[in-house]
Amino acid sequence: GSLVRGHGVEEGGIWVLWCVAVFMYCCVRVQDEFWRCRCKEKAEMERQDGDNSDGDDGDDAILGDELEFMNKMFVNPWTVERPKGALAMVPWYSTMLFTSCFDILVQLKVFLGRFDARAMQPALAPNGSNRGSFFSLNNDNNVDNDGGFWFDFVADVGDGFNSSYQVSRLLAQPSLTVGDGESNAKTLPRGKVLVVGGDLAYPDPTDESYEQRFFRVFEDSLPPPPSYRREAISTAKPALPVQGWRDCFEMTKENDVNSSNADARTRDELLQSYKGPCAFVIPGNHDWFDGLSTYTRYILSRDWLGGWLMPQQRSYFCLQLPRGWWLLGLDLALSQDIDIDQFKFFSEMAKKMNKSDAVIIVTHEPHWVLDADYNLSIDSLAEGNLYELMTNHLGGKVRLRLAGDLHHYTRHVPLMMRGGDGMSAAAAGGMRNRHFSESRFSWDNVSDKDFNCGESVDRDDDEDIEDNCPELIVSGGGGAFLHGTHTFAKVIQVGKKQDSYLRVCAYPDEKTSHRLGWLNILQFRWRNWRIDIVLAIVYFGVVSSLFPLCGVYPDYLNYDPTHNPLSFIVWLIAKVITLSLEILRTGRISLLFLFSLTTSLVLFTDDKLKTSTRVMWGLTHAFTHVAAAISCLVFVQTIAEWMIYEGIVKVNLTNAMPEALFLDSSKAAQQGHGGGVDGALDLAESLYDEYTNHFSHVFTNFTHVVNSNMTHVFHPEENTTAFSEDNQFGKHHNFFHAGNAYETLLTCWDWIRENVPLLKFTLAVFDLLGMIAQRHADICHILCDNGSIKCLLDQYRTTHRYYQYLDRVTVVTYLSGLFLYFCVFAIPLAGGVFGAWLALTLNVFKAQYNEGFSSLRIEHWKNFLKLHITKHGELEVFGIGLSRVPKRWMKDDEWDGSKEALQKRRKRASATMLSGSVSNANGNGTSRFCFSKKAETSDDLPSWMWNRPSQWVPILKSKKHIPKVIDYTKIAKRHHYGVNSNVQNSKGGEAHFRKKNFESVPNFRRTTDSY
Repeated sequence: GSLVRGHGVEEGGIWVLWCVAVFMYCCVRVQDEFWRCRCKEKAEMERQDGDNSDGDDGDDAILGDELEFMNKMFVNPWTVERPKGALAMVPWYSTMLFTSCFDILVQLKVFLGRFDARAMQPALAPNGSNRGSFFSLNNDNNVDNDGGFWFDFVADVGDGFNSSYQVSRLLAQPSLTVGDGESNAKTLPRGKVLVVGGDLAYPDPTDESYEQRFFRVFEDSLPPPPSYRREAISTAKPALPVQGWRDCFEMTKENDVNSSNADARTRDELLQSYKGPCAFVIPGNHDWFDGLSTYTRYILSRDWLGGWLMPQQRSYFCLQLPRGWWLLGLDLALSQDIDIDQFKFFSEMAKKMNKSDAVIIVTHEPHWVLDADYNLSIDSLAEGNLYELMTNHLGGKVRLRLAGDLHHYTRHVPLMMRGGDGMSAAAAGGMRNRHFSESRFSWDNVSDKDFNCGESVDRDDDEDIEDNCPELIVSGGGGAFLHGTHTFAKVIQVGKKQDSYLRVCAYPDEKTSHRLGWLNILQFRWRNWRIDIVLAIVYFGVVSSLFPLCGVYPDYLNYDPTHNPLSFIVWLIAKVITLSLEILRTGRISLLFLFSLTTSLVLFTDDKLKTSTRVMWGLTHAFTHVAAAISCLVFVQTIAEWMIYEGIVKVNLTNAMPEALFLDSSKAAQQGHGGGVDGALDLAESLYDEYTNHFSHVFTNFTHVVNSNMTHVFHPEENTTAFSEDNQFGKHHNFFHAGNAYETLLTCWDWIRENVPLLKFTLAVFDLLGMIAQRHADICHILCDNGSIKCLLDQYRTTHRYYQYLDRVTVVTYLSGLFLYFCVFAIPLAGGVFGAWLALTLNVFKAQYNEGFSSLRIEHWKNFLKLHITKHGELEVFGIGLSRVPKRWMKDDEWDGSKEALQKRRKRASATMLSGSVSNANGNGTSRFCFSKKAETSDDLPSWMWNRPSQWVPILKSKKHIPKVIDYTKIAKRHHYGVNSNVQNSKGGEAHFRKKNFESVPNFRRTTDSY
């Protein structure tokens, strides 16, 4: 019934009480923040007292580590500045990616095979020159004090802030201490060159993703010059001299130039003497999703990646490094190969190389792993043009290949090369079946005959060309989610000659990767909650043609009156099979959803599996989801009829057939005419009656007290005829004749409270169980034929003509309410099924590596490379790993980019100028300026000269955050060592050379994960 007039006033007390509760909650929060500050001060006092005590405090003594943890935990959030706008890892299973996927499909259809942005880049170069693609760093200005050259490599960087920033922060440091503890520590300097191996931002190349996920982390790690503007478009690369920075070059005053008259040739010469770090970036497959448009705008048209200078003007480049080393950065685009223009460019670069030079090739995708993983035929292998370039133009010179795309670290070394006689099938099979463990690998187990590199192959022109035997390194841990390593083979066949390669290092190792794969079972659901609504809609669509299941609970009681759990499982399986066949027989919308779901999941299954295995495993996945959806339907419908059967909710059974809902006459006899089952509960009415009988007088008295302190508000007791049924609302004289606007609002609110049942309506909205039960009974009355208990089960379904008699409002409200409860059971079940399928596919079939680990979005186990060309021309490769990355950051109090640090540097610069002591370290009277003959105090030192260049530091420090060397190798320029080489082939050959040089590096023999 409606509210009794005069009692609606108590609802106002509820709203007042709610406001008081919110206010009290705010007070508690403020008090809690002050308590945290006091705890921090108290912990500091206890620490000081503990330093002066004798330590005999028993259980009350605070350990140093625990106290440090407390100090960090009680950081005052009002005083600590934290990074704003820091993005989390990209949610790959999300409804937000549907739009991105659609755009990507359209762009791939438009660009792939029709337009190649790489073909336009040489045409834009003046007079067909190689400016912006060839850079010579082979000069004394770029070598270190030991005569060597350092450079860094990182790939797949633009994902979550925590992982991407931590990697970029370590790359930005002037020197990086790696190892575990002081005895195992080694300091590695920052590289002169940073090579970024593609996939700059995820999930697709947009302005927002490039700015927030890529440029932002590098700018926070190593700030750009003060003259840098994000909106600026570079028209003259390299951007030298640098405005706002001093001491960028080592030059005499006579060679000093102004930025106003620096032409292209002068800028190229300045790049030779530029002391700061440079960045060279190749695009990845994600950067090509828009036809390289965003990459061109942000990489080729900008001058700075944080504090790294970006001089390149093409998506590919060639670097001439010291000591006879060359680095080729290739753009494979989406065609998985270099184009003709790139081939011509790099073939010209090959003519400039000496016979003893060595080459490093950088691509984005490691096709040596991917082609072997998918067991492609020789004719289907990628990189056909690149293979031609390596074989006939760079024969014997390619000593190392670097790539990203796979977000882990692996290194493969050549085992055997096919010589004149090739490698026998027995030998290949025996090598493939040998067991190698990356964590226990020892060079003592590998003999010299396993390294048969450097053999010659005959050509038609009788010229012998040495085969390439490069080491193959995948380092894609720059910030993106982790990929597992256990799904890939340890021994692979590479190239058209199917050379055997052995994986000697994997990070994380197979055991850890295998363990992480099982996390999908329990963590897929909460890590990918953004796709919940999609799973719920699909499940609901699959069973939509089966609503309602009238008589399902009596049917269960007929089958199992004793409620045996085992019998219930058997009954449920039978119903799942029966209803699945019912969908195939009579379903319409359900059949459409079923077909779409099955097709999608079969296509979703990894195509590396055999066709029969792929189809059967995909169908198993689809049927499991269908069974889960039908199980949710049966459970929800059974609960609905159980509530009616047991009298838990009150249902009007005047028009419904008792035989369809009750199994025996005793239950049916309890219903009264126009009512429901005796003793049934009307939740909304019951709650309202409970409130009226026990609490309404409290709120009534409270409301009267409140209203007595306010201006007079009209009440219906003053004029009972004002709210009679024949009197309209707007005719009441006090409503429009209130003294002011405030009283008018109070009058309106008072009328609403007393005449609109807000409280009862709110309670009715939450009484979905009663509404669902009532709608279920009404619909079953129309659909059931002759009151059969199995009216919609076991092929007793009536014809579809009965559905036209259903009221649309009844159906919509019934399905809407039922959908909410259906989602409660369907969403976790769907996530569990999907996660379990991914875990089994990863660890049993060794497939679905991308889908299985992108769901976990693991931001740990990052890696990057530091490479060193020694003065003897050997290449050292240090694999740097991070087992954990920090998740909470605060601004570094000692950051050199702060205003206080800037003022101190300017004061020192002014004092230096006044004393006339601006000279170089050799004291030869030459000055170091960035662009001006007269150093200005307004200019600052470059950020790459700062001791603390990164803006944010971790709040909590852990040993797990310390970077470690996970792998080390030393590569010679050629396998046929010259007279000056200190390596003797007669003493162990290639295996002895690698082992000897690895052991010669102090403190690394037992700290890497390779051996």
